[in-house]
Amino acid sequence: HVRVALTLDGQRVTAILDTGSPLSLLSLQDARRLFGLTAESPDLKPAKTSVLGLWSNHQLANYTFGGWDTPSKIVGAYTYPFQTMRIGGLSLAAPPVEVIAGRNFLSSDNADLLLGNDVLSHFHLTIAYREQTLTISEAEAH
Repeated sequence: HVRVALTLDGQRVTAILDTGSPLSLLSLQDARRLFGLTAESPDLKPAKTSVLGLWSNHQLANYTFGGWDTPSKIVGAYTYPFQTMRIGGLSLAAPPVEVIAGRNFLSSDNADLLLGNDVLSHFHLTIAYREQTLTISEAEAH
């Protein structure tokens, strides 16, 4: 996995890049730790889309409110009005990060956030695996 350090509303976050994911996701557990959010926070609104079923071969399909379980249960997903994401000197206003109920499903990857195509599509990324470098620029520049 490719990990990247960024800030989300001023908080330092480690993210995993996932070009196969349409959504960027932050667990409610990490949203509580980083931003003090709970399921009862007034700015946390139910998401219009369900994250279940978006990943046919992704571990999240088996994630539920209480932890790993069967795909028959639905993950609670929320939107939150994050203001700014900063990656490598670039900024994205109002980044579309969904908050999902439960614990950090990326903890084994030492990451807080899954960066999906809803965020990644705003940038041009070049990954050099041998050199272990990531170059990022604005998508409009290319």
